[in-house]
Amino acid sequence: MIRELKNDVSYSFELLDKNRESQFYRRIALRNIFSFIEATINVIKFELKRELRLGRIENKLTTKETEILYEEKISTKVGRNIKQIINIPLEKNLKGTFNIAKKMWCLRNYVLDVNSNEYSYFKKAKYSRNKLTHPKDYYDIQITVVDIKVAYLTYVWVKENFIKLFKEKINIGLEELPEDIKNRFWEEET
Repeated sequence: MIRELKNDVSYSFELLDKNRESQFYRRIALRNIFSFIEATINVIKFELKRELRLGRIENKLTTKETEILYEEKISTKVGRNIKQIINIPLEKNLKGTFNIAKKMWCLRNYVLDVNSNEYSYFKKAKYSRNKLTHPKDYYDIQITVVDIKVAYLTYVWVKENFIKLFKEKINIGLEELPEDIKNRFWEEET
């Protein structure tokens, strides 16, 4: 899924390079970037839930973290648990999912820097995406060159964080392996 959506983003920008003034191509690029971002969140959640199900990691989640991971709220009525699907805002979902992964996978060195310029770009790009997907007037569907640049920087930031997250997960897994196996792994990688 990630590879396909990454290819969609690349192809969107190839089209946009051929016609930089096209609002249609700008809108496609913006939508594809956010499809990639949302898929990234869901891939992380899938991996976390799979590892929990298989007993590979311990569930140390708070109620709020559980709601973010499963996108549902459990309430009790007349002694019965009732699951209610909830919609988590994108920003909360992104931050929450990456932080849950850090916690559940015991990643000591991973940090999703929400005080960075890149994170502020994410918020600006999200604003453009929200206007595009919920337009109130003609100007809401107009994507500027700056909007596209900010969205592209957001895409790069999310992709890099996704890679860093999984690289650290792999490195921690390797720490537990005997030295000879670890060395063979790195020899095959190079």
